[in-house]
Amino acid sequence: MFLSTSTQKQAFKFDLTLKSSKATSSAFIIIFSIVLLVINWRTLRAITKIPYEDATKEIPSNLLFNKYNFYGDDILPDLRHPPKYSRELAKVAIRPSTWTCGDKYDNSIDPLTNQKPIFVFVHIYKTAGSTLRSFFFNVAAICKKSWMLLISCTEVNLRSIQTDKGNWKNCKVKGELIRDGTSVSHKTTVSNSIVRERIDILLGHLRIGTADDAFPTLTNSTVPIQQQLYPHPLRYILVLRNPMDRFVSGIIFQLCSKTNKGLAGNVTQEDVVHLVKKKVRNGRKSNQYQDRILKYLLTPAQVNAINKYANKINKSNSAVGKENNTTQQRLPNAAIKDEMEMVEYKARLAIHNLFHYNAIVGMTEQMPQSMNMIRHALGDKFQDDGRRAAFDEFFEFYSPSETPSSPEHNLNLRDDRDEYGEDDVDPEDESLSTDEPKGFVRNSSAERGVSTSLVMGELRKDEDFMRLFTEYVKFEQMIVDFGWDMHLKQFEEYEKAVKPRKLSSPVRKRERFGR
Repeated sequence: MFLSTSTQKQAFKFDLTLKSSKATSSAFIIIFSIVLLVINWRTLRAITKIPYEDATKEIPSNLLFNKYNFYGDDILPDLRHPPKYSRELAKVAIRPSTWTCGDKYDNSIDPLTNQKPIFVFVHIYKTAGSTLRSFFFNVAAICKKSWMLLISCTEVNLRSIQTDKGNWKNCKVKGELIRDGTSVSHKTTVSNSIVRERIDILLGHLRIGTADDAFPTLTNSTVPIQQQLYPHPLRYILVLRNPMDRFVSGIIFQLCSKTNKGLAGNVTQEDVVHLVKKKVRNGRKSNQYQDRILKYLLTPAQVNAINKYANKINKSNSAVGKENNTTQQRLPNAAIKDEMEMVEYKARLAIHNLFHYNAIVGMTEQMPQSMNMIRHALGDKFQDDGRRAAFDEFFEFYSPSETPSSPEHNLNLRDDRDEYGEDDVDPEDESLSTDEPKGFVRNSSAERGVSTSLVMGELRKDEDFMRLFTEYVKFEQMIVDFGWDMHLKQFEEYEKAVKPRKLSSPVRKRERFGR
């Protein structure tokens, strides 16, 4: 049977249409596959560029802050692209100050900031903070610089630091030294204008970025600092420590403080091990992570913005539960995931701040190197040879051999007991008095036969617990890992500046004292 000519033409057209449709579908599939490959490749590239190990476990774009558009906020930056710290930034961070030691009328200007040099030491709990406090007091006394010590300043009122009209609220001045060497005994206050016009060295328990509004021209700038080698006018200094060691050291201190006040018997290693395990296990049961370091590394403005978003998230979760009763059973799991992502976001924000402010980062595991680096940043201009000799003599006390045997046994690594302020009291230990004796007291834990290294040695025998402990401190470890990278690059630049020779071995001690 033969088909008519018209029927054959229609069949031929249908066949062409079918082939064209198949070709179009195949082309669409190919293009779609290419797009997926590109996306996956970009995602893989984003992961491999993250400079710290724990951050590779999760793609930044999946985090809570992306779901709620945190990166669109003026205060909270876009953290989807983690920063990479360069040697150029390290060189700027540790550059010598322009001030003259011994000249109380010194009005020198830093050419990079067009401001007078102001150093801010952020005292993080259990990181040799009292050693640095003593150090900077002596620097101020010898060099005729002003010095102000703050405590309980991590919860400073945001509005009070955003204006020149009043004093900072919820922030205490514990001591002040003016340029002529006189210690101010009367009750003093602190404000943006005081910091900008009167202070050379500001230090204590305060958040990074607290005094940003003392320099309104900087905070109103639309050019991100990290896109240039333009340094912040406030030269931040801080010291970091292995998170597990820092946590254990805090437990030892709390137990020893109770003992000193007759609240317990002699502290033993077993007591410390038991309490460390108890706190870590209870924390993980409640889906908590060690995050107290964030009290110092997030700015007041960032904390305020995050709290607003957290309230929105809580309201959103509550609304979902009310609309659908079946969803209520899933809400706790969602809340757990949100909590973990929020802590990770804050950790990434802390890393951003270390980079953004280009802080000088010391490590307790490398205190001699850290102190020499800070000494270099203070500059080498002296009013006379006698002043230089006095400075060098006092500095010898803070710079023992560059071959440390153990972090907590460094000669001058002092305890924080004299500065155990109310902002550092563990919520579970409210019975601890904050009225500690004045003066600089050495770490007494070793004298009691209990030390951080001994406790950590005992804890490492319990492999199951150590896995839990590692999980508990993983977000602080992210921060410390990035801090190590900054510290090592800064120390390399310091050695290039003062010792034009091959880098010495102490700078490579991270494998021993790090994670």
